[in-house]
Amino acid sequence: MNVERFEYLLSLIGPLLKKRKMYTTLLPSQRLAITLRFLAAGDSQGTLSFSYRCGKSTISQILAETTRALVSVLKNAFVKPPANEAEWREVAAGFWEEWQFPHCVGAIDGKHIQMQAPQASQSIYFNYKKTFSIVLLAVCDAYYNFIMLDVGAEGSQSDGGIFQSSEMGRRLNDGSINLPNSSNLPETDIDMPYFLVGDAAFPLKSYLMKPYGERNISHDKSVYNFRLSRARRVIENAFGILAARWRVFRRPIISKEDNVESIIECTICLHNFILKTGNKKLNLEYCPPSFVDQELPTGELIEGEWHDVVSGENGAIINGPRMGARNAALGILKQRDALKEFVNGPGVMRHQDTIVRIRQGIIPPQDLHLLP
Repeated sequence: MNVERFEYLLSLIGPLLKKRKMYTTLLPSQRLAITLRFLAAGDSQGTLSFSYRCGKSTISQILAETTRALVSVLKNAFVKPPANEAEWREVAAGFWEEWQFPHCVGAIDGKHIQMQAPQASQSIYFNYKKTFSIVLLAVCDAYYNFIMLDVGAEGSQSDGGIFQSSEMGRRLNDGSINLPNSSNLPETDIDMPYFLVGDAAFPLKSYLMKPYGERNISHDKSVYNFRLSRARRVIENAFGILAARWRVFRRPIISKEDNVESIIECTICLHNFILKTGNKKLNLEYCPPSFVDQELPTGELIEGEWHDVVSGENGAIINGPRMGARNAALGILKQRDALKEFVNGPGVMRHQDTIVRIRQGIIPPQDLHLLP
């Protein structure tokens, strides 16, 4: 973050950080600098107290107040779902252009954010990893920007259960989120609703597509799973960028539950703020092309540098438990089958059959490099 971007951020939240003029009062710029260092460097509150010559209680209060101020100002401007059908179609166009998956309006996933055991919480935050956590449920677009999030569910719950009870789940169920009306898939007469893409932890719905989960699936279903995984990969990379760039997630967060929620929301707001403001050079410093997973024209996957940054660390961001397939209505199963037929027919990708066969071990991997 250069000086210009820091000053712009300060101009947005400065009025919320001003205090009565007293001899010991820290300036809004100092409060923002302390908070950014805590989030980006992962320094403990004790270290910040020593570095800025403040009491620990003062640092704690500054972090709580500033993260809430950042969320209140940035969330409505930089982390908000599309407001109308036209904006949703723009998101879908991004997925079709970047990942060749039609009618996709977001990739969804949930992560457990580990924290210190809350007082008198008993087992409600106790997760399957035998640690304490709050769940972050998020949706991102094709360019690693978060567009919807739900923070605060207890770690003992599953992704699918959290989704069903969350505000975004309820809005998708009742249609109040204003997804576009169904339309034909590109260059076909196949009518298809617009939907999110998720993994096996989520229910199969008309507005949420997930992979085929049965064993020994047919080749065309494997191709569908491959194509869906390409679109869903963006949310994994978005979480990877978050964990790599904001070192507060390198270890369990030591704070109260409501402060942990503010910290999580604040980092996501700042993530989007950085990607959507400033010049291209600064944005590339935050997330260069090599930092995220890349797919060669032959389909070979090269893992992004964020994997190396966070590997081997007992970080605060962990996956939720994987769950088996759930029953779905016949109409929704037919919708997924129609999508499967599209990616194997009119929407076919070059080399997809060979890539899938290589990943299944049917043909040797070296054949991938011989593709024209």
